[in-house]
Amino acid sequence: MRSHHALTVFRMPVLAALAAASLVAPAMAQPKSMKPGLWEMSMRNDQVDAAMARLQEQMKNMPPAQRQMMQQMMSSRGVDIGGRSVKVCITPEQARRGPRAPQQREDCKQNITWSGRVGKFEMQCKDGTTGRGEMNFASDTGYSGWMSISGPQHPGKPMRTEMRGQWLSADCQGIKPAR
Repeated sequence: MRSHHALTVFRMPVLAALAAASLVAPAMAQPKSMKPGLWEMSMRNDQVDAAMARLQEQMKNMPPAQRQMMQQMMSSRGVDIGGRSVKVCITPEQARRGPRAPQQREDCKQNITWSGRVGKFEMQCKDGTTGRGEMNFASDTGYSGWMSISGPQHPGKPMRTEMRGQWLSADCQGIKPAR
């Protein structure tokens, strides 16, 4: 039962946030020179950091067999439980496609501009959610960026997320391509 609870805790904020990093970053910031293959993508924000700390604490209390099963399950999905990263397979087609807007809610308007290897975006939603950010591709094998979201789901100060991506190899090592 504990492993199910730990998985639920992990699934909610952490997997959602890491999934957002793994899908939004390449979708928004995929320059034509991005190398296809296996990428390691990570993000940092206070919510993700707190959820990872809770999960790591819960995993310490699991029986060894349960802990190993949880680690293997997450690892098979490209998630590094000990860190803040996901591994994502980018196909040659996705790398060639270049920049495209991330999936967005129907009630949001989004603007993306590119200048060389730097992409900037802004969004405004009908419910008052706003966001902005920037992705910078240092080369075809690495990027860094940030995004800041504020609105009803993030009362108080905006939620700021730092993102990084690093190409690991041409071989995706059994990880299925990102969608």
